[in-house]
Amino acid sequence: MIKNLLFLTSFEYPTQHAHPHHALLMAREFNALLPGAFRLVVSRAARELGTVPHTETAGPLAFIVRTLRLRSAYYTVWLPLFLILNPKFRGAHALLFVNDTRLAAVAALWKPLFNFKLAVEVHTTMKSGVVRTLVLRRADLLIFLTEGLRTRTLGSTLVHPHHVVLGNAVDALRFEVAQSKEELRKELSLPTNATLIGYIGRFRPGGIDKGIEFMLSVLPSLPSDIHMVLVGGTPTELKEVAQLTSQRGLNGRVHAYGRVTDVERWCAACDMLAYVPSELHTDFLQYETSPMKLFEYMAARRPVIVTDAPTVRSVVSEKEAHIIASGDQNAFVRAVEEILAHPKQSEILVHAAAEKVHTLTWHARARTILASI
Repeated sequence: MIKNLLFLTSFEYPTQHAHPHHALLMAREFNALLPGAFRLVVSRAARELGTVPHTETAGPLAFIVRTLRLRSAYYTVWLPLFLILNPKFRGAHALLFVNDTRLAAVAALWKPLFNFKLAVEVHTTMKSGVVRTLVLRRADLLIFLTEGLRTRTLGSTLVHPHHVVLGNAVDALRFEVAQSKEELRKELSLPTNATLIGYIGRFRPGGIDKGIEFMLSVLPSLPSDIHMVLVGGTPTELKEVAQLTSQRGLNGRVHAYGRVTDVERWCAACDMLAYVPSELHTDFLQYETSPMKLFEYMAARRPVIVTDAPTVRSVVSEKEAHIIASGDQNAFVRAVEEILAHPKQSEILVHAAAEKVHTLTWHARARTILASI
């Protein structure tokens, strides 16, 4: 039985990136399940962490450690010193949880000396080499974000004795917004007399377009009373959207905003939500992502239009969403038309999607991990 849990990361807060945000959501649930026995390790802390117990490894030095690429070396020295000073995170009843492959290798290196359990959450393909070998040999549990990651890491026939495939989750209750769509639009300064198609999330994380350019390309093919609401862009991304909007004569039909904390309100203000990335040749979109925004869209109880991909199919089917081929503008237009022309059928899909994610909570995810050790 696990009595103490150390969540080892090198994340810096505050953040706009999905991976550290994911870690914080998991940390909150681990802390709730193991009150007084949990600690989150971060490179640099901020108010964003709230009441989550945490230890800062680098603080003001975080930028230097990251810039000089000293992270692995730094943590190789830092971790044993921390464990010596904090004995409750050592031994068979302690779990060291890591969601970064290189930090997992650091943890695996010290595992024989400190005798903790090691759980590694795999978010990217683990390529062959010393790091992969060390982690696979010494991890007590591997948690793969997608089936594609499991297959690419372990192979289609090799079965690691302790592993689970566990996608992302959502705080479904957070998305039960009491205000009406009209009230939200007034408060958020959105058009009240237009049909709004929303996208909430980073526009081009890691240089990968999440469908923004595609949505702007297809908008001229839709009636003029249909607008796009794009939320979550960086200043640079917002400038790019403004340029594209002007070039394509879409001024007044595209409403772009930066990062927000009340994602649920923006989702509820829209008539439908879209996640239509077109760069499906990337490993990230094909095998490695379990899109948190897709879970949020489903919890928001709005019709969802999504690009067909293995990582998407692991979350939804045609019973819960309108699935279109990558880059197919005609299919996107048809999906919008179907949603508007057949509201009762759309409501069936919306209800099925909400029911599906109702049990896929961060709390349930954390419990599953602890129960799998």
